[in-house]
Amino acid sequence: MSKEVQIKGSSGYTDEDISKVVEHLNNHHNKLSTLITQVYKLDDIQAAFDKAIEAKGTIKVVVDLT
Repeated sequence: MSKEVQIKGSSGYTDEDISKVVEHLNNHHNKLSTLITQVYKLDDIQAAFDKAIEAKGTIKVVVDLT
């Protein structure tokens, strides 16, 4: 018996988006560290998702898995 999987509400970046970001970083327009605005521990993952969804004052939210 096969199981159907549905993914809802997901989004991603296009190849063009990624290429533009890599080019931008390679040309030293910004340091990568300036693009990460919040870092959360795995135990605080819900707060990380809430902040990312809110998107106020947020560029990139990172969950530190170490």
